[in-house]
Amino acid sequence: MTYDEFLDIAFALPDVEESLYYGQPTIKRGKRFMFALKADGETVAMKLPWDSRNHLLDQQPEHFFLTPHYEEWPYVLIRFEQIEREQAQELIKTAWEDAPLPAKRRR
Repeated sequence: MTYDEFLDIAFALPDVEESLYYGQPTIKRGKRFMFALKADGETVAMKLPWDSRNHLLDQQPEHFFLTPHYEEWPYVLIRFEQIEREQAQELIKTAWEDAPLPAKRRR
């Protein structure tokens, strides 16, 4: 996988937009963070539900990891060149589902 392939998958979902977060390209659903390219250009930080994150870390530590900065947050670091497209699609969809749009206000 490449970062551009990650973007293709993300942009196939509704309400996805690209912005910058701390100077790095970031993908959001509305204004809610999904994932961002890390400065190394080889890794993305993805926000996932805690149980999904922990499962990935336990089952595939060669692809998914943390740095001390992310240990207390529901994020996982992904070496995107080492995962298959199908798994990337599942993870991006999970990140998208975990970033719901805010409910519209009723008047």
